[in-house]
Amino acid sequence: MTDQFVEVKKDLEQLNKLLRRLHLLKEQEIVLYKSGKRLASSGIKQMRELEATITAVMNRRRLNLNTHQRAHLENFKNKYHASMRAWNNRMAFTDLRKRRKQKQQRLNEEMTESTAAVAEEEPSTDGSAD
Repeated sequence: MTDQFVEVKKDLEQLNKLLRRLHLLKEQEIVLYKSGKRLASSGIKQMRELEATITAVMNRRRLNLNTHQRAHLENFKNKYHASMRAWNNRMAFTDLRKRRKQKQQRLNEEMTESTAAVAEEEPSTDGSAD
């Protein structure tokens, strides 16, 4: 029988490694999204698997933990949830900036087209009389 405290320590190490990998994938997704590209489906699948694994390990039933280990687990859970919220907020912000930029480009194009149309309709005032 393995010692439960050793198991918890191994779980925390595993969780930290998984979170680092997930962090790299999420950052890569945000960078690609900013440039107008999407992460490959294999990358998205890998992120979902990492999230599921992290959640499963965090929710594993632990019977007798000392206060120190319980605090470490709670700290990791809080860190994980904060990271997930931060990534979701960054993606939403990137999406908002992208949409604003597209809207501004459309407005600029419409303004240019309407200015050109008005310039064509106006009679020239060069001083020559008919």
